[in-house]
Amino acid sequence: MMTKPPKDNPRKSSLRVMMEILVALCLFEMYAYHQLALTTQTLDMNGLDDPEGERTKLVAPNVHRKQRKKDQHDKIGRHKKRSQEMKLQRQEIKKAHQELNVEDDADSDPDKLKTAEKLRHMGVSGDIKLSELPSWSQIVDNFNSYSQDDEPVILGLEYCEDFRKSKDPKLIGVGPAGLFSTGTNLINALVRSNCMGPHHRGSMGDKFALVQVPYGKHNPADARFHHQVKMPVVDDRESILPIVAIRHPYTWMSAMCTHSYRTKWRHKKEECHKTLHLDHPVLEVPWGFKKYNETHNVTNSYQSLAHMWKDWYKPYFLDSQYNQMPRLMVRHEDMVYRPEKVVSKICDCVGGTNRNKNPDWEHKDGFEYEEESANQGRGHGGGGRSGLLTAVIKYGQPIQHWYDQYTASDRNVMKEAFQGESDPELRKIFETFQYKLSDETREPTKKEKMRVAERLYAAEKHKDAEKETVAKLQVKRKAALGGKTLTHATHA
Repeated sequence: MMTKPPKDNPRKSSLRVMMEILVALCLFEMYAYHQLALTTQTLDMNGLDDPEGERTKLVAPNVHRKQRKKDQHDKIGRHKKRSQEMKLQRQEIKKAHQELNVEDDADSDPDKLKTAEKLRHMGVSGDIKLSELPSWSQIVDNFNSYSQDDEPVILGLEYCEDFRKSKDPKLIGVGPAGLFSTGTNLINALVRSNCMGPHHRGSMGDKFALVQVPYGKHNPADARFHHQVKMPVVDDRESILPIVAIRHPYTWMSAMCTHSYRTKWRHKKEECHKTLHLDHPVLEVPWGFKKYNETHNVTNSYQSLAHMWKDWYKPYFLDSQYNQMPRLMVRHEDMVYRPEKVVSKICDCVGGTNRNKNPDWEHKDGFEYEEESANQGRGHGGGGRSGLLTAVIKYGQPIQHWYDQYTASDRNVMKEAFQGESDPELRKIFETFQYKLSDETREPTKKEKMRVAERLYAAEKHKDAEKETVAKLQVKRKAALGGKTLTHATHA
């Protein structure tokens, strides 16, 4: 009898089949996850998403490699473009160095080149060392801290139309007013050189661009109604528009400390780099205007130099409250950095015209700048005071650097006088003229004191160089005028 071969165990066969199915499912699932990962990576690289927010497009496995290659190629392209831009920039800087006659030093900041270009436009002659110049953005930040629009600040333009209509054009004139060391002489020189008054009045005898207001440029505002100086004398005082010069109190107090114009308070000129002695009251100011009448004396003493600045400008700033309309208020800093923009507004205000070859105020032939500084009048210090180049460098340093020289005592006095002013309307004077103030009242650090010493040393070097430049220019002008000597306006 033949025996049948044994049959496979049915249970064993079922297990084998199930195992094979599970292995196949695992392999499929691994492949699916791999494909999904590739798709996600490629979509992320391309920044592509499904409209419904779901990743539904399958991408071939080699797409991400192509994308990586493309990105690398784009990166190389951007690097080459940047290199070309930098090369062009270096070429432009070198060209600017040659055109502006500035030293080709390591400091080739394009923002400083803008300052150098401005100086050349102003007619500054001689070599300019780029590393010594402030950047133009720093200048704007110093004195346009609230707007950053690189425009001058001028108060009182709203009075111009009524002033022109209500006054006889043959009698209209302008005269500067301001505290000592605020650039009143500079205002007179620039207006006289560039603005022709109504009816083509432009000579000294026409009494259009006066050296000062008829009541005295440094006198308090109330002198406008009660005082008359010896010169100039005009037919109609009300036809003379006051141009009031104001200057940042930090730089003004520093200037007053080194040259006080006979203003008396306990301080030492040789110690101005250490302290301004603001804790000592101002005992006397040599106003030419002495009194209203026999019983009411004019104030010529103040709690401090900081209070003197604030109290002197108060009537002009709060003009309607003190009957000081019309008047224009202009910043000393704008007369240094943007004089053509300021003088053009002054000239238009009184109905004048540009007297230069080109009527465009900002054209190189449309404005005559004041480069020299030899203010030779009594009380204005020795020769060689701040010329245009020195002034630009001096006032271009950060305002904080001026504050660094003040002691804790000085700082407390300033904070009380300026930020502690009780009249909210008068406190607006700082924001209106965009003058930054510091709240810091501690003693300056050694590092800050060292920075002050370095700044003062650099200022002395500029001053010596300026003396040489001024002396040379005076010799040239004297020769050109047949031996006559000119007096120029100061920028300090």
